[in-house]
Amino acid sequence: MRKLWVLVALLGVSCGPSYTVNHRYPAPVVGGAGGPEGGVEVEESYLEVDDAYGESVPDIWFFIAALSPHGTWLDDPELGWVFLPNQQDYFPYGDGYWLATDQGVTWVALDEIGWAVTHYGRWHYRDRWVWLPDLDWGPAWVEWREVGKWIGWAPLSRDGTPHRAWRGWRFVHRDHLFARNLKDHLQPLPMNEKLYGESSTIGRRGRTKDGFSFPVGPALRPDEASNDTSALPPNQGRLNAEEQREAIRRANEWRTKGEGREKEERFKPGARKEKAEQERQERERNEKAEKERQERERNDKAERDRQEHERASQAERERKERERNEKAEKERQERERNEKAARDRQEHERAAQAERERKERERNEQAERERLERERNEKAADPAPARERGSKIKRPGQTKGQDAPQEGEESEDPDQADDEDEAACPPGQDCAPKRVKGLQRGRTR
Repeated sequence: MRKLWVLVALLGVSCGPSYTVNHRYPAPVVGGAGGPEGGVEVEESYLEVDDAYGESVPDIWFFIAALSPHGTWLDDPELGWVFLPNQQDYFPYGDGYWLATDQGVTWVALDEIGWAVTHYGRWHYRDRWVWLPDLDWGPAWVEWREVGKWIGWAPLSRDGTPHRAWRGWRFVHRDHLFARNLKDHLQPLPMNEKLYGESSTIGRRGRTKDGFSFPVGPALRPDEASNDTSALPPNQGRLNAEEQREAIRRANEWRTKGEGREKEERFKPGARKEKAEQERQERERNEKAEKERQERERNDKAERDRQEHERASQAERERKERERNEKAEKERQERERNEKAARDRQEHERAAQAERERKERERNEQAERERLERERNEKAADPAPARERGSKIKRPGQTKGQDAPQEGEESEDPDQADDEDEAACPPGQDCAPKRVKGLQRGRTR
């Protein structure tokens, strides 16, 4: 019935495209002892195994179609497409039991989604458990640890390492490892913390002919050999050829619908990388455009600043040129004023000199006229005694008793000299200087 339910779930849901996922998660990393900080390295050992019965799920949409009624698919920015079970406190590898098969210790899930989420993909804890799908089948994608008679397991993360936090682990006594009521024998969380800190990793791994490997759990003890069923039980994520062909046919019919094509692109392997690449290219284009815009703005600003600087420089040059011209004009006007003042001063001095000379001539002429008038008056009043007095006039240097000038000698009479000068002055000429000279000569005598 369970196998039939899986087939119905795969074929009956109308939203399941077919597209093969090509990537694989890294192989599990073997840890050590001593809790979260690690401890002694454990050497891996490999068990050569044959391929499991049936075929693995060939298309991620098998999971999308079958698990959608039991949870929600989200496109996580960090993890990609993940599945969140409806059960908030869902714990991987908690509802089921362990079975020894030819594939190693295999988990047999009893919950509705365990056939997929415990045999494919990896788990991540972020306030709750979320499942990351892939297409590699394994008996159980867990890390095994042991300490004394205790056996523990925890789901592997997407990088192949277990969840180191002790809360991700479950421990059970070795005697109850293959019990069908396994849940009743699980240790409480406080005990898990103690056991996890003291345990070490079990490094046994199975390896197929093509080199694919997976954890196979602890080696069986002699008293556990009866639990080895060899064959893989049904409904644990493997499909026979007929089931696979029918599921693919129905999925291909669904893919022809628009909604299926749209969703297929979202779940397509590499679509997230393509989207991230497109977003990166878009960011680069936007950043480039922003840089170009900023560069243009800087260039425009620089050009405006340059033009403004040129205008300011030109205005400064013009201002200085105006100042030089104004200064030169002021200096020219000052020189013209000074030259005009000099010319005016010189003209004034010449006019003043001419005026002084004119007044001096007038004074001299007036004095000369007055003298002549006085002499004429004196001569008209007493001409003879004047001559007698003139003959008795003592010459300079003449001693007492010296005779007066004889006949034929030049008379020293000033009046006589003046008469001679006046008689010698032709009519129409200015003889004032001569008269002045004669007057001065007469005064000297």
